[in-house]
Amino acid sequence: MKAAALILALVLSTAAGGATLVEGGLAKAVVVVPDKMLPAEEMALEELNAFIFKSCGVKFEVLHESKAPKTGARILLGRAAGLKGLSRGEGRVVADAQVVRIAGGDDHGHPKNQLKVATGTLYAVYEFLDRELGVRFLWPDMNDGIVCRPRKNLRVAGSYGWKPSFENVRIRKFDRLWVRRAARVVSTQINYPDGGVGGHAFENWRKQYAETNPDFFYMNEAGERDLFSGPMCVANPALHAEIVRLWREARAKEPGKVFAINACENDTKGKCRCELCTEWNAPEAEPGDASERYAHFYKALYELAAKDDPSVRVYGYAYSNYINPPRHFTLPENVIVGFVPSPKLPYDKASRKEVHGLIDGWRKSGCTLNYRPNLLDGYAMPADISTDYYAEFQAMRSARMKSVDIDGPNASFATQGPYLYVLSRMMVHPDWSLEKLKDEYYSAFGPAKEAVREYWEFWNRYALDNAEMFHEVPRKHNPVRHSMFFGFHYAFYAHHLFPRSKLEEGIPYLKKAMAAAKGSPEDARRVRFLAAGLRHAILCSECCRVYQDKSATKESKVAALKAVREFRASKLPRYASNVEMFTKPGFCEMLAWPYASYDPAKIDDLPSGVKFDDGNRPAGIPVGRGAVKFKNGLIVFPAGKPQHGNLDLDLPLPGGRDLVCTFVCRSVGGGQHRLVIKELEFPRIPPHATTQLKFKPKEEWTTCVQKVRIKPETTALQLYFEGKMSPGQAVEYKEMKFELAREN
Repeated sequence: MKAAALILALVLSTAAGGATLVEGGLAKAVVVVPDKMLPAEEMALEELNAFIFKSCGVKFEVLHESKAPKTGARILLGRAAGLKGLSRGEGRVVADAQVVRIAGGDDHGHPKNQLKVATGTLYAVYEFLDRELGVRFLWPDMNDGIVCRPRKNLRVAGSYGWKPSFENVRIRKFDRLWVRRAARVVSTQINYPDGGVGGHAFENWRKQYAETNPDFFYMNEAGERDLFSGPMCVANPALHAEIVRLWREARAKEPGKVFAINACENDTKGKCRCELCTEWNAPEAEPGDASERYAHFYKALYELAAKDDPSVRVYGYAYSNYINPPRHFTLPENVIVGFVPSPKLPYDKASRKEVHGLIDGWRKSGCTLNYRPNLLDGYAMPADISTDYYAEFQAMRSARMKSVDIDGPNASFATQGPYLYVLSRMMVHPDWSLEKLKDEYYSAFGPAKEAVREYWEFWNRYALDNAEMFHEVPRKHNPVRHSMFFGFHYAFYAHHLFPRSKLEEGIPYLKKAMAAAKGSPEDARRVRFLAAGLRHAILCSECCRVYQDKSATKESKVAALKAVREFRASKLPRYASNVEMFTKPGFCEMLAWPYASYDPAKIDDLPSGVKFDDGNRPAGIPVGRGAVKFKNGLIVFPAGKPQHGNLDLDLPLPGGRDLVCTFVCRSVGGGQHRLVIKELEFPRIPPHATTQLKFKPKEEWTTCVQKVRIKPETTALQLYFEGKMSPGQAVEYKEMKFELAREN
C-alpha cells in the first residue's frame, strides 16, 4: 500500500508540474498535427515554431497524427488535439503531465489572404505564447518590436482559453499579420446583394439608375436631381423598394447564403431638399440635421425586408450631419449603425461630453452599434490620446457594440506607442483597465520600464492638460482646414501644438531610460526606437515652423526639408513614423510643404502635370463614370444621357496657382460639352468653388488652352465633363493635359 501511494504521489506531482516541453535549452517534445492540415493550422504551426525558437532557441520535430507516438511529451495542434465544441475563432489550451493540446475553431480559407478567415487555433497559439512566454507585440518588427525573452526551460500546466469579444474587428492601416498577432481580429463574412464588402453603399448606383430613376438621387437647392455625386433621396419609397428587391433577388439566386442590406450613405452629408426627406426631419432639429431622416431610412428598410425574413440585418452610419440618435422612435436591434465620432482627440470638455452623450443616445435607440472611428491623427508628434480613446471605446462597449472598424490608425509606433498598444490589445482584452494595458506596454522595456512610463505619462498629461489648445490652434492658424482631420492638415500647425522647446523636454526622460537599459541591449534598442521618433518629431516641427514663416527664404525651407529627408533616409527606423501617409497627395506635408514629395535635386520644381495623349489606352488620366469610350487611342464622349466623364487626377495641389488645361480635340456632328472643375479641401467636403469651361471645338483638330485660378484653400480637384448631345454627335480628344503653373 505504501508503494502504491508513493507511485500515485509521483504521478500527481508530475501532472501538477505540467508537461515539460523544453529543458536546459533542449527540446523535450514533438508537435503532432493532422495528416491533412487546414491553412489556419499551418499558420498556427509556423507561428508556434517561430516564437518557441525565438525564445528557447529550439525547434520541435513536427509529426503527422498517423505517424506520431502515443506517449511522451507532445503538443497536439489543431484537430489533432481532439478538443471539441470550440466556436468560430475561439481558442483553447489544455495541458496534463505529458500532453499540451492547442486548438480552436477554424475556417477552411487561407488566413494570410483574408482577415475574414477565422483562425481559432492560431489565436490559441497566441494565448499560449502570451501566458507561457510573455510574448508582447509592440510594433510590426520581428526583432525589437516583439518582446520574447530568452529562456532555457518551458513547462506547461493547466488549461485556459480565449474567445473573441466582437463579431467583426477591422483595423485598416495595419497589415494582416500584425492585426492577427496584436489584435486577434475575427470577422464575420457579411454578404451584400451587389457583392460589396461594406462601406458606402451607393457609389456605383449612378451608372445603373441615373437615366431610369433620377428620383433615387438627392434634390439640390434649385429643385434639381443631382445625378453625378452626393447623397441619395433616402425617404423615397421607390428607393427602398429597389434596395429590398435587389436583396430578395440575391437570396433567390443563392438560397443557402445569408444576405444583409447595406444602407450606408455615400461619403457626404445628407442634403436632399425634396418634400419627402424634409418631412422626415425632426421638427426641433437644427438646420441641416438629417439624423432623424436617416434613422427613418434604416427602419423603413428593415420593416420592408423583415416581411420576408425578420432576422435580416440593415447596416447604416451615424456620421456627418446624421450623427444624432433618433428622437421620436426606436430602432430594431437588427439595424446595425456604424457610429463615426468626430475626430478631435484629445477631446476638450465640450467635445467629450457631446460624444459620450451621442453614444448614450444611440444606446437608448435600441439599435446595435459598430464603432467606426477615423483615427488618422497625431502626425509625427508624441500625441498620447490613449485616455480619451479608452474611455470612448468603453462607452461604446456599454452601448451594445458588436463590431469595430477603424479607419487608420496613424501607425507611428515611436510617437504613438502606448495608444497603439492599447488600441490593439483592447481587441484581445476589452475588459482590462487602462492602467493594466499601459503597464503591460511599459513592462516590455525591461529595466527601463519606469523611465519609459515617466516619458509617456509626460506626453499623456501634456495632451490632457492642453486639450483646449489642441482644438483652438487649428482654428487660429489654419481656419480653412481646422474642421477636418488633424491628421490631414497637422503640418500647418504642428509647431504650435508641439514646439521644439516642448519636444526637447522629453529628451531627459529618454536619457534616463537609456541609462536604465544599459545592461540590456534588446531594451536599449527599443528605447533608441523611441528616441528616433522624438528626434524626427523635432525636425518635422521645425520644418512646419519654417514653411509657415512668411519671412522664410526658399533656402531656409530647402534646408529644413533636407534635414527631415536625410534623417528619414538614414536614421529613422521602419515603423517609427508613418511617413508613407504623411507624404501622400492631399495629406499633411504635401499640403503644408509644397515640395515635400519630390527629388531633392529638383526640390524647387513642380511636376509638369498629367496628360492623356494618343495611344491605345489612357496614359495618366483615368476616365470613367458615364458615357465615355476609348477608340483608336482617343477619348470619345458620344451622345448620351447623362453626358459624364469623371477625371481622377493625382496632382499635388498647393492652392493659389493657375491650373492650365490644354486640349487637342474635335467636334463630330456639332457635338459640344463642358468641363466642370470643382475645388475641394481634402478630404471630401462640399466644393467651395466651381468653374465651368465651355468648349466649341471645330470639326478639325483644335488646340484649346484655358487657365483657372485655384483658390488658396483648395487641396483637391474634382473634374468631369458634362452635357447632352444629340444622336450622331460626339467630342473626341487626342490629348488632354493639366498643369499647375509655378509659384511666382
